[in-house]
Amino acid sequence: MPQIRTPNFIVMLTVAVAFSASLACPLSVRAEGSVSAADRQTNNYASAFIAKGQTEAAIETLIPLVRHNPGYYHARLNLAVAYCNYGLKNRDKPSVLIDYLWRSMALDSSDPIAVKNLQNAVKLLGKDPISPAVHAALAQDCLKSNCLYGAYVEYMEALWLKPDESLTKELKLVEERIRVAPPEEGLNWLAKLALTDMPAPAAFSTGASDIALQTYIRELERKIKQHWNTKSFAKNSNRMKVAFKVKRDGAVSNLRVIVSSGDSRVDQAGLMAVQKLGTAPPLPPGSPEFVSIEFSFDYNGLGSVEASRAAILKDLAAKSKELSTLENQGIASKRFLPKKLVEIGEIELLLGNYQKGYVTFVRAVELYKTAPILSRGLLSALAGKADCQQLLGDRKAAINTLSEALAIAENDLHLKDSEIVSLLELSGKVLYKDNSIPQAEKMFERVRKAKATN
Repeated sequence: MPQIRTPNFIVMLTVAVAFSASLACPLSVRAEGSVSAADRQTNNYASAFIAKGQTEAAIETLIPLVRHNPGYYHARLNLAVAYCNYGLKNRDKPSVLIDYLWRSMALDSSDPIAVKNLQNAVKLLGKDPISPAVHAALAQDCLKSNCLYGAYVEYMEALWLKPDESLTKELKLVEERIRVAPPEEGLNWLAKLALTDMPAPAAFSTGASDIALQTYIRELERKIKQHWNTKSFAKNSNRMKVAFKVKRDGAVSNLRVIVSSGDSRVDQAGLMAVQKLGTAPPLPPGSPEFVSIEFSFDYNGLGSVEASRAAILKDLAAKSKELSTLENQGIASKRFLPKKLVEIGEIELLLGNYQKGYVTFVRAVELYKTAPILSRGLLSALAGKADCQQLLGDRKAAINTLSEALAIAENDLHLKDSEIVSLLELSGKVLYKDNSIPQAEKMFERVRKAKATN
């Protein structure tokens, strides 16, 4: 007798509520002030509810928070998780399950777990989850019931499976309905969020996503390492971590050890390396009032610089393996490839492998341009490509690439200057190096105005 197999759903986990990140480079940067203490506390409460399985309480807590602060990355991601997990509690009610999965994917469609769960939900309906026609039909059903977020998600799923001009037209019509729909009516606010990418985490900045601050951090790291002296005693493996703040004018404060190596000499050497820095260079234009920085010092017999590079190479190997896995999964994972390529390109930039980084970013750009709709991810890929071009000495090509990125941001994605500050900063820097001073000044003036109105 044949066995009946039920779909294997995956419960999504709550995200960390603390601002922390594991980066390839030994520095992690946290921009303060973009989220109020009250909002963070509310998100912490919601995260605790999710951890306890109290998804309804989490949803009730998070909806007003995300509506009033849609750019709060962790809150938006937590709400996506809560919606998903609540839906999975209702597997015996396929229509409820799939509706909550649509809500989750409207907030964050880039999570492969969410995509897999949606495919399994479609199976429960007795339909083929990799049929574009099935997803298009589901989208039509959503429109009949005025479920705009569901229609948007399903048309996107259909287009990921098979690019089609008629489906693209239908998706554009749904987008127009979403844009004119009153946000206070039902879940229209959720549908409007579906039209925007998940915002980048405010917790830290890396590579092309905030190239000006990342460049600043690399230079700060180099300066600190010039004062890092452990030759006389660091013969065994040790790690310590310091934290400090850098104000906009470069003033350093609140220096302290937050992870001890267990060896007072090692800890003192780390503190001295930062103290001898004195005043840091001013933060780049568009930065917050101050940034909090955590700096890890890795001591071992091979030398700390080599250890740092080894950690970066290890991260590169891990991401390259993830990329290979995605490539082997074919069409189902096509949407996740360019984002992973951008991550790898950023690491190549850190390692100084500019030609490899350039090739990686070019491939990411090509894949983003074949997606159903353009996204902010394309801007990150173009910024990375331009950064490699100018580091390789081809500033004219970099300026052309940045001009393309700005045109997409303004004309296709309709982004405000406050949403593309890092792109404007990079454009200004490259134009300055090319001696195009008036054009560079215009870019930085846009940066100043965007920051003032943000």
